[in-house]
Amino acid sequence: MDSNTKDIMKRVMMILIIVAVGCLAINQFLGFYYKSDLLKNPCQICKENNPHYEPCFQEQSTTRESAYGKLENKNKIKINLSNINLP
Repeated sequence: MDSNTKDIMKRVMMILIIVAVGCLAINQFLGFYYKSDLLKNPCQICKENNPHYEPCFQEQSTTRESAYGKLENKNKIKINLSNINLP
């Protein structure tokens, strides 16, 4: 192989390596984003994806004072599975 072909092969390899690292970075970022969303509010995601189970979910709101003296409202979903009929 002549030096021109070697230079072209080096450039192609560098481009492929850069694209592969970029794809890996995007994949890791998206995985982190969706996993963190799932860990933050799994009940809300379940409620949005399963509207036929709407009677099973009951939202509860609690208010408490934080360490800094602010009032915090926490909305939680309580799951009641006593009336559910699974196929």
